[in-house]
Amino acid sequence: MTRSERLTAFLAEGARTPFIWGTRDCTLWVADWVAAETGRDPAAPRRGSYASALGCRRMLHRAGGLSLLVADLMARAGFAETDAPLVGDVGLLGTAAGPMMAISTEERWALKTADGVAVIAADPLKTWRI
Repeated sequence: MTRSERLTAFLAEGARTPFIWGTRDCTLWVADWVAAETGRDPAAPRRGSYASALGCRRMLHRAGGLSLLVADLMARAGFAETDAPLVGDVGLLGTAAGPMMAISTEERWALKTADGVAVIAADPLKTWRI
């Protein structure tokens, strides 16, 4: 199965599963994809550290924000930033709801939402090759 096919299946599963803070939220869902593709879970040090929106906000505040946290976790897991993301690479997007992690579908970005999965056009703030 190609990466595009695996991503299509992952997005379909993500659309069927609920958004759960600390388990399957916008950032951990992307980390699940990274772990499935590479065997390295960049979010491992933070899993289980919050279980609500408030807990997430507190954890992010202590970490200096999502951008700093994700950059640190991705670097520690051995992922390099890229300016040319390919299908399946991941990125940090600036959205109306605030920064969110997403997966590149090459021309668009897929992100976990309360309603499933959204695929949007966006210019990412940072991207990583996985």
